[in-house]
This record gives sequence, structure tokens and C-alpha cells, in this order.
Amino acid sequence: MATIRKRANTDGTITYQVQIRRKGLPPESCSFARLTDARKWAVSVEAAMVESRHFPQAESSRHTLSEAIARYRKEVLSQCAPSTIRSSLSRLEWWDERLGGFTLDQISPAMIVECREALLHDGPGDERGRRRALRGGGMSPTTVRYYLVILTHLFNLAVREWGWLKESPIRKVTKPAANPGRIRYLTDEELAAFLDACRESECGYLLPAVLLALTTGMRHGEQFGLTWNQVDLKRGWITLGLTKNKKRRGVPLVGPALDAIRKLGKVRRVDTEFLFPSHDGKKPYDIRRPFQKALRDANIKDFSWHDLRHCAASYLAMSGVPLKVIGQLLGHRTSAMTDRYSHLADQVVTDAVSKVMTKLFR
Repeated sequence: MATIRKRANTDGTITYQVQIRRKGLPPESCSFARLTDARKWAVSVEAAMVESRHFPQAESSRHTLSEAIARYRKEVLSQCAPSTIRSSLSRLEWWDERLGGFTLDQISPAMIVECREALLHDGPGDERGRRRALRGGGMSPTTVRYYLVILTHLFNLAVREWGWLKESPIRKVTKPAANPGRIRYLTDEELAAFLDACRESECGYLLPAVLLALTTGMRHGEQFGLTWNQVDLKRGWITLGLTKNKKRRGVPLVGPALDAIRKLGKVRRVDTEFLFPSHDGKKPYDIRRPFQKALRDANIKDFSWHDLRHCAASYLAMSGVPLKVIGQLLGHRTSAMTDRYSHLADQVVTDAVSKVMTKLFR
């Protein structure tokens, strides 16, 4: 039943405080400047309660986004792969800084849209974002989607499992269209020059790491998080842990990569389990400097470590390996992620048909 009380405030204004109590539900209250608004709200809420459509306003106003992020970190991120935890934490920290002080019922689609536009035009505001701003740009649409995706997951849990929200405010927010993604792979000449530079490198980990990336297509975090108990040299197999897609998979260890890892195993350190340990052995080796130097020595531009993964997939596609097999090797969640290499596979089919037709009709 709704009760409306008229209150005189110290500044001389009048407010109407509505309180609704119904058995089995927490009490609801709200204040209005006009009596008509107070009555409308009371009628609306009472009707929703009768029809079981009412979500306790007190629950969504009791929890801030900071609290939701803390719970998400504890219950969700703790179960993820280390590389996923690192990337997710930076995005959650950004949302926490932007909207963490607001209660869940205060966060509107318009507020999220404003944050989306800030990321697109100005970046996250950290050191990397400031460097982007100096170059005249914010984040790519694909990267901004990652920021929105993790917030979407958080709000979905708040609605479906935690009971902290009735409806997610991000449902009405449009995610920027993702870029199809470039495919950069090394030509035969570039590959030969790059491998020569890796052989000449002072870093003993560079060549084995590059060969492993080229033959398995592993993600950077997967590869440099490897420990020796994941490697079966006799069988020629690497068993990966929980990937970013929350699935376990393995990759073959063959050819030059197998030979390089065997040599590495003969001189492995006893103070760490990492295949590629840092100097203190407590974390993986940071390959960036020797990798960049090898690229400079080979005169290769516009190439990143992640592009080695593209190389692995591209070489397989151009060799006629089915896209489904390539997707399994790379740990792709959907076939659409592998379809970007379909044009390379198409050329293999075209060449094969051309060769047969030439033989038949010569």
C-alpha cells in the first residue's frame, strides 16, 4: 500500500515522499516536487508489484559499478587465462575510473555512449592513449568493442545471476563496427632475411620462439607462458592450458621448431619451469627488443609479433590445408574468424583446377 507524505524543507520548498510496502517485497520510497508525479509513480510501482513486473529499485541503487567490477574480478576473471586477466583488468579499471562511483541504476545508455565516443576519439587516457592523441587518433573500433564487450558481460551477470539490475543499460548501445582485420604475412624473401637475422641474434630464445610461432600459430600469451611440463618432445606435442576462449587445446611440435625446442631443452634452466624465462626466472622473457632488432636488421617494416600468427595461418591456407583445420590449430572460437584467410585458400583451388584443365585440354 502506498503512503504519500507532504514535507516542508528548510529552504522553503515542498516535497512529496512516497513509501510503498507490500508483503514479500522490500519497501520502496521516492520523493517528488509535485503531488501528481508522486501519485503517478505510486500507481505505476504498485501495478508492477501486483503483476510481478517490479524489480526492487533499492537493489540497483545499493550497488555501484565499482562493487560490480570487484565482484566480476573475483568470480569471473580469477577463472581466466593470465593473458585474458591482464587485458581485461586494464579495461575494467578504465570503466571503474569513468563510472565506478555511480550506482547501477544511475548508469544510462547515454553515459556509455559518451564513454564509447571518448575511446574512439581520445583513447583511454593512459600513456598509450596520450601517444595516440599526439598522433591524432583514438582507439580502433575493434579495440573499443573489447571495452564494451566486457562491460556487457558484467551487466548481463548483474541482471541474470546477481539480481542487481532489471535491465542492462548497454543493451541499447551500438557497438562500433569491427574492422575485418589486416593479414600481414612475410613473403619468401622477407621470411628468409628475417630467419637469418634471428639466427644472428644475441638472444638465444629468439629463433626457437619465432619458429614455434610460425609453425603453431600460438598467441603471444600462450607461447611465452609455456612451461616444460606442457611439452612432450617424444610425441611432438604441446598441451595448452585454458585459452582466452576457455577451452583446452594442443598444437603439434614438428620440423625446425621441434629441433629448436629440443636444443633449448638440453640447456634449460633448473630454477624455472618456463620455456622462455626472464633473467630471474619468475616470469616469461620479454622478447620485444630482440624481435624488433631482427626486423630492423632484415629491413622488414609494419610487422608485429601477432603477425607471426597470421603467417602460420596464411602459409597453411596457401598450402591447401582446410580452413576448419586451421581454425582448430589457432583455437578460433568461430569459423568466421578463420574465413579471413579464405581468399588465400581460393587461390590454391584456382591453381589446382587450372593445372587439371591445362592437362586435359592441351
